[in-house]
Order: sequence, then structure tokens, then C-alpha cells
Amino acid sequence: MKQRVEYFNKLFPKLTFEIEGEKFIVDTNEIAVTRIFDNIISNACKYNKKEGSIVIIFEEKRVIIKDSGYGMKVPQRAFERFYKESERGMGIGLSIVSKLAHELGIEVSLKSEVGVGTEVKLDFRSIA
Repeated sequence: MKQRVEYFNKLFPKLTFEIEGEKFIVDTNEIAVTRIFDNIISNACKYNKKEGSIVIIFEEKRVIIKDSGYGMKVPQRAFERFYKESERGMGIGLSIVSKLAHELGIEVSLKSEVGVGTEVKLDFRSIA
């Protein structure tokens, strides 16, 4: 996770990144999990406020990624393929997250509020 945060911090130097909690190890497909994290963190960066923040919390075999971004008007549609709320992107990043998480047995959920930000929770307890 530290490597991924360093990568995105170079691309988005005005954002503040924070990692909290005790990390854990999961025996699963590393490439797929990296893709999941990259898509979520990428969205948190692209749809954040100019000098916003991203907090990644490790908590009891769960990872929570929170941003201080714009938030979503219709968060229940976030994982639908090609759904997007702005002209940016293609609307496939979170559908890929959902598909990969499902294939790996990771439970994924999302909460979002316009003007406050978005929180994505990945629950690894069933595979850890």
C-alpha cells in the first residue's frame, strides 16, 4: 500500500495521503488486489478537491479508503459499468473493482455524500 500511495502522491502532489491502522497480509492474487486499490485511489485523487485528502485505514482485516472529494449524487450506481457523473473517465473503474473483488471473495461497499467525499470499504475477512 505504501508503494501505491507514493506513486499517486507523485501524480497528485497537492493531495494529502495518510495511512492508519495495523496492516495485514492476505494470500490472494496480488495483481488483482493492486488493480482494485489503484482504481479506488485513482478515483479518490481525480475527484478530490484541489488540496484535499485521502485516508487509508486498516481495521480488522478491512481497508477503508476515504477522500475529501466532491462526492457522488447517486452512489448506489457507482459499480455499474459505464456509469459516471461527470465528463471525466469512462465509467468502468469501479465496475472493475466490483468484478475483481467478487471473484476474489472480497466484500466491497461504498458510501458517498455530495460536498463531503466518498468512502470505499474492502472487507477481506472471508479470505484472510
